[in-house]
Amino acid sequence: TTLADAERMAERLRSDVESARLDGAAEDAHLSASFGVVELTAADPDSESLLKRADDALYRAKREGRNRVVVG
Repeated sequence: TTLADAERMAERLRSDVESARLDGAAEDAHLSASFGVVELTAADPDSESLLKRADDALYRAKREGRNRVVVG
């Protein structure tokens, strides 16, 4: 899986969550999701580094308005 594939998958998930409707919820209730997507590189010394970059991308998505995919 490439980074572009992972970004497309995250966007599909984000879109599916956004279009989901909850039984019994008010009509104006909606869900959203933000995703941070990164690629493992040789510069990552361990999994903690990878997770930190993904977390940073996730919080950037939230700061930029939520309900989006950000590639870090």
